[in-house]
Amino acid sequence: MRESSTFDATTKTLTVCVSVANRGSEPLQTPLALEVRDIHSPLGSVSIQNASNGKTGPGAVWDLSGAITGTEIPPRSRSNPCCLVFHFDFPDHRKPDEIGSLLTLKLGVLTRKQ
Repeated sequence: MRESSTFDATTKTLTVCVSVANRGSEPLQTPLALEVRDIHSPLGSVSIQNASNGKTGPGAVWDLSGAITGTEIPPRSRSNPCCLVFHFDFPDHRKPDEIGSLLTLKLGVLTRKQ
């Protein structure tokens, strides 16, 4: 996965835009989704804001099918970017730049088998 991210300190919102790379020898078929297996932050509580299934923690799923041109990601290709949005709840005296990592996120990739 390739990513870019921005953190809005006023709203305590992190936006991470990712694209999924197919490093295999077979196409990745749609539907294609990312499923949250674990999420936490050393700053305090964190919640997912834009999951396709509306969940805000583990079990949240982002459907990436709309970020794919056509119905598959061919081998040695990548999807278009898809943005994942997170909200943090931490005391105002804690600054995110005081901590090395804002977020630890474990994901699974869900796709259709041929």
